[in-house]
Amino acid sequence: HMRMRAGLTGQDTRDILSFLQASNNTPTKPSNRNASITNANVTSGLTGEQIYTQTCIACHGDDGKGALPGTPNLTDKHGRLSKTDDELMHSLLNGLQSPGSPMAMPAKGGNSELAAGDLKMVLEYLRKTF
Repeated sequence: HMRMRAGLTGQDTRDILSFLQASNNTPTKPSNRNASITNANVTSGLTGEQIYTQTCIACHGDDGKGALPGTPNLTDKHGRLSKTDDELMHSLLNGLQSPGSPMAMPAKGGNSELAAGDLKMVLEYLRKTF
């Protein structure tokens, strides 16, 4: 059974299935151009934690350690969150393909409705939580 071979719990499998069903669109590739950080004050009205829970948790996990193989551990003090806010905002806005990983984070975590202000709140949540 693939779930057993991957070391996934039943809940992990359901979370992945829900994520895949919700994102059953044409795959997005990280943009090669910089997204403008305009409308930085415009937000969806959700908190950074709510956005993380709705958009990011399927891949990054509720503990930030990565729910899928190839997803970075956000709790690693020398990992992704050791980068500057500008570098991280660029990745959040444009997406990121990790070298050597089959995984790619889509721009805005795959949620095109998010504004730069929303992503800034997610970044603030990541900084204080992980």
